[in-house]
Amino acid sequence: MPGHDRSTDAWLLAAAYAYGGLLILIGLATLALGGGGHWTALIPAALGLLVLVAVIAVRIGSLSSRAAVTVALVVAVIALSGSVTALPNLPAALADTGSVANAAAVIARSATAVVSLVFAVAALGLAVDTIMRRT
Repeated sequence: MPGHDRSTDAWLLAAAYAYGGLLILIGLATLALGGGGHWTALIPAALGLLVLVAVIAVRIGSLSSRAAVTVALVVAVIALSGSVTALPNLPAALADTGSVANAAAVIARSATAVVSLVFAVAALGLAVDTIMRRT
């Protein structure tokens, strides 16, 4: 494709790979550090696994890099929409004042929101920059 930038694709795939890994880490850490009482502690890990499967599918030739990044961005939007509401409770959860019912869940949801927002903004910013350079 004319104007196709392989370095942009490589960066986006590396970012998606890191994003998926971070989500898995958040899910497993939540499970290990106190959120293990409920299956929802593994939601970030399941989302991260979905992103990693998409990136691995690119490496084996089953999926285009554009499709894998789209999967990662859709996961980021879903994760952000489900976790952003925890951010206002984060200071109380970190202070451990007891005013937050499940501090581990609030911290995990906040971490998921931040990681998802950073990935989405960076990926969309790079994509827009690439499109603008083509015109």
